[in-house]
Amino acid sequence: MSVSRRWVSDAVFSVLSVDSGQGRQGLVDALDYTSKQVGRGLQVLRNRGWVRLDGRLWFLTKAGLDARESGRVVRAGGKGRPRGIKTPKKRTFRQRAWAELRRSGKVTIPELLLVLDAGESKRRAHNLEEYFLRLEQVGILTRLRRRAKGGPLTSPGHVVWVIPEDPGPKAPIWRSTKSIIHDPNSGKDYPIEGRQS
Repeated sequence: MSVSRRWVSDAVFSVLSVDSGQGRQGLVDALDYTSKQVGRGLQVLRNRGWVRLDGRLWFLTKAGLDARESGRVVRAGGKGRPRGIKTPKKRTFRQRAWAELRRSGKVTIPELLLVLDAGESKRRAHNLEEYFLRLEQVGILTRLRRRAKGGPLTSPGHVVWVIPEDPGPKAPIWRSTKSIIHDPNSGKDYPIEGRQS
């Protein structure tokens, strides 16, 4: 199947199913796009609520199936951003993780690594864990009491992170030398000294 003239999101949308999930690599192989392109296509579809991630597999949602059956196409970008606030030009790993957390509402670190195409990188996982712990210390993030299932049967599961009050699109910055979290949306600094993780 030739998809050279189709937008990536539409191509991904056309091959996903409600019942049989597909991994990212399977989509890459089927559509002849790069992993990064497929990942962006999946994010656009996820923003619309047309696909969901279950473990490592992507499925169409009921809303996605209804949209496809009614002949809808994707082709447009994301939802846009609030007026008066510019997102940073440099999309760091933490900024991309923050954006996905805001879109999803709640995530685990393994889910984030999959969506951001970081695989099972221990370095990336440790980076996010340290960052999220600091954000939790100042109240920007919180964790749900119930963990998400994952890993071996003996695993305690994965921490589910949520943003209790969304500060805005710009990712908070951990300034370790000053022991503060800086919120670039409001310009406020939050000291983390003396707080327990």
